[in-house]
Amino acid sequence: MRQRSLLITGIALVVLSPGGSLVQAGASDDPYDRGWFGHIFEDGHMFGGFGQSRSEPQIDGAEEITVVATNFAFEPPTIIVTAGSAVNIRLDNQGAVPHDLAVPELGLRVVASPGHEAVAGITDLQPGTYEMSCTFPGHADAGMTGSFVVEPAEST
Repeated sequence: MRQRSLLITGIALVVLSPGGSLVQAGASDDPYDRGWFGHIFEDGHMFGGFGQSRSEPQIDGAEEITVVATNFAFEPPTIIVTAGSAVNIRLDNQGAVPHDLAVPELGLRVVASPGHEAVAGITDLQPGTYEMSCTFPGHADAGMTGSFVVEPAEST
């Protein structure tokens, strides 16, 4: 019984202390790398926060592209848009766990809980091919990756 009490006290001290590894797990400069602690607590695995975008709010009148997230894939796996355009990305999470669609180079991240949708807008797109993935631990490794292609605008 005493060993159990000591174990529980030790875990509480690590979690609550400023130097505890769980508290410090999200101390990265990368906005999408918040570590285990950030994914569990900040993004809503245990608490609220899903269905909200980390990018711009929905842009009125912009083209909308829907991406379906399942366990563990995006459909379509490639998004193609035109440079200079404004686009809304709708993430429809049909999976059993939370998912996001992130394109870090463009500052795009849309997060949706299971059975929900979320929308984020993005503007001022520059031509190029960018990697997109689900940033929840293990999801990209399981196949939740794709491409976000920004094609040059046609010249007139």
